[in-house]
Formats: sequence, structure tokens, C-alpha cells
Amino acid sequence: MASANELSGCSPKRLWDEYEHTLHRAEDGTITAHHSIPLQCIEVTILGRSFTCILDQGAEIIVMHKDIWQSLGIPLRSDHVMTMESANKSKDAMLGVIENLGFDFGGGEIQLQVQVIKKAPFKILLGRPFYAHTSCVTRDTINGDQNITLSDPNTGKEITIATRNWLKVLGPGF
Repeated sequence: MASANELSGCSPKRLWDEYEHTLHRAEDGTITAHHSIPLQCIEVTILGRSFTCILDQGAEIIVMHKDIWQSLGIPLRSDHVMTMESANKSKDAMLGVIENLGFDFGGGEIQLQVQVIKKAPFKILLGRPFYAHTSCVTRDTINGDQNITLSDPNTGKEITIATRNWLKVLGPGF
């Protein structure tokens, strides 16, 4: 990380050389935003198993695909059912909630409340409760790279994780 004083003597060309091949430019050479940038994901360990989680700050809940929940063999509270409304206004009823499920992103286990859904194009989606619980700080760069810093609310321990592009690669049942 560079301080403002370190950067004050740098030319914009030198600063952007690292990213030049990834930049989107207008006809006049102005740097413009990309048309789209892939969703980002991170890895998590749950009960000793590794899973890919999509990061989605626009989601109000944390969601797990039914097949993942079943493979973990843990209880589900079906008396606390929610309905998820997607951006396209479609609605899906959750099957129930897994309370206080331990997620380890590499800095120790944190407890999250996870809704289980029958059908979804992902395994686990980390929504706003994840961001709030971990006081997540997101750092994006002009080329689309992203790092997140998570804080454990119980210990204060922080961990910074490089995210990666989410590729929709799912097996049977997804």
C-alpha cells in the first residue's frame, strides 16, 4: 500500500502500466468502465469441507443450496422459513435455516445464520449478514480485482482475502 506522498511524484502512466492490458477505453483514449465484471467468490471451510461462496452485497440473506446442506448432515429449522425475492421479482421459499453454522475463511470460525434453498445456480451465497457480521471492507481495483478484509466480532482478529472470479461450474442437482 502506498501513501499519498509516495504517489504524488508518480505519473499516471506509471500507475496504470500495470493495468493497461485490462483497461476499457473510449475512442479518445479516456479510461471508461467495463461493460461487466464477474461476480467474485471466496473459499470457505465448513465442518472440514471446502466450498466456494459467491459474494453478493445486494442479497439480504446468506443462502446454501439444499444439496450442500444435505451433504453436511446437519439439522435444519423448518419453523423459521423465509421467502427470497430475486432482482427479477421471482420468489423462492426457503426450506429453513441452519443456525450458528461455523464458517472458516482462514482466520478462525465465525457463526452465521444460513437459509437453505431447493434450487439455485450456486452452492453458497454470502449476502449482507456476512458483510455486517464481519465488518467486511472491500477493496476493488480498476482491473476488477478485489480483496476483502474480514474482522471476527468475537476476537477482533482480521484477515485479508483475495477474491477470484466466480465461474458457474455446477454438478448434478444444481
